[in-house]
Amino acid sequence: MLSIILESFKKRKKKFSLIMIQFIVGFCALLFALSAVDHLMEYKRSVERLAPLDSIHLYMQTDDLPGPSAAQIQKYENILTEIQEEVALDRLGMFEELYVREINDNTINTKMSVLMMNQDMLNMFDFDFSQGDKNKLIDYCMNDQTIPIIISSSLTNTYEMGGLYDICFYDESQQKYRVQIVGVLKKSMGIWTGGSSMITDSIATGKDVMIAPVFNGFSSDIPYTCNMVLDFSSTEDLNETMEEIQSILAKEDLSAQYRTLNEEIQQYYSRQKTVVVATIVFAIIILLLSVLGCIGTILLSTLSRKKEFGIYFSLGCTMKHVMALAIGEISIIFITSFAVATIKSILLINFVVAGSEFHISFLVVGVSFFIMAICALLCTLVPLRYIGKMQPISLITERDN
Repeated sequence: MLSIILESFKKRKKKFSLIMIQFIVGFCALLFALSAVDHLMEYKRSVERLAPLDSIHLYMQTDDLPGPSAAQIQKYENILTEIQEEVALDRLGMFEELYVREINDNTINTKMSVLMMNQDMLNMFDFDFSQGDKNKLIDYCMNDQTIPIIISSSLTNTYEMGGLYDICFYDESQQKYRVQIVGVLKKSMGIWTGGSSMITDSIATGKDVMIAPVFNGFSSDIPYTCNMVLDFSSTEDLNETMEEIQSILAKEDLSAQYRTLNEEIQQYYSRQKTVVVATIVFAIIILLLSVLGCIGTILLSTLSRKKEFGIYFSLGCTMKHVMALAIGEISIIFITSFAVATIKSILLINFVVAGSEFHISFLVVGVSFFIMAICALLCTLVPLRYIGKMQPISLITERDN
C-alpha cells in the first residue's frame, strides 16, 4: 500500500503541492495565534513565580533627585521601619539593579546586570533552577567574604557552577567583590528588573543577569520608590492597611500608588487584548479558508480518479484498500505540511522578533497539531464518503475527467 501511495504522489505532484501549500498557510497562522495566547499566559505564570498575585507593588512618588544622599536613604529606611512596626506585613521585598564588570587580571572583559535582593524578596521568588538553589543567598551575612550568586542560563557559557569570580561596579570603583556561582536558572525563568510604575512590565526572559543578596546596602532610591513588593498575611482589610501606609508616607510629604500584581496583570491583558484577538480572528479565517480549499481540492482530485479506483478494484483491491489509500495520502500531506510550517514559523519568529520573549513552545506545537489533525480529518471525510458510495463494477469502465 505504501508503494501505491508514493506512486500516487509522483503522478499528482501539482495537486498535492497545492493542498500542501494550503495546509502550510493554515498551520502557520494557527501557530502564530496560539503562540500569542501562550505568550500572554506565560506572562502571568512568570509573575506568579516571582511573588503572590495578591501582593502589593508600592510605587512611591518623590521629588528627590537621582543619586540620593545618605540622609535620604536613611529617611526611606526609617519610613520602612515604621511601616513594618505599624502594619501587619508578612514580607517586604525590595531589590536594586546594579551594573558590574568581571575582572580577570585587572582587565574589564564583560558587563552584565546584577539584581541585589533583600531576604524577603528572595523568599518570595519561586526560582526555577536547572542547577543549585537559593539557600546560600538567604543565609548570607554581610560579613561573609564570598557573595553567593545565581545566574541566568544565558551566562552559563561564561560562568561555571561553583566557580569563583571577582567583580566590581560599573562606575569603575576599585572595590572588588568575590562571588561564587551557587545556582543557575532555567531558560524559561522570567525576572523583573524594576524601575517602573508597573513592576510586572519589566519582566524579561533570556536576559544576562545575576541575582545576589544585599551585600553593601542599597545605593539609590529605586528600591524604595519603584522596586518594593508588600506581601500581607491577610488581605481582608487591604484598603485600611494601605491608608495606614499612606498616612505614614504623608508625614514625610510623600505619597504612593499601589496595585496588586493581579491588577497589573489585568492592565497588561487589556493593553494586549486588541492585538491578540485580532491575531486569533485572522488565524481562524485563514484556517477556515485553508480547510475549505483543501476539501475542494481533495474532492476534485477524488472525482477525477474514478478510472484509477476502478483499476484497483479489478486488481483485487477492496473498498477498505481504496479508503486506506486516500487516508494515507492525506496523512503524508498533513505531517509534511505541519513539519514545514513549524520549522518556517520558528525561523521567521527568530528572524523577525529575535531577542524577544515571543516564541513557539512545545505546548503550542502540540495543541496546533491536535487542531490541525481534526481539520485534516474533516478534509478526508467528504472524499471518503464519496468513495464509499462508489460501485466497483461501474468504475472499471469510467474515464478520468
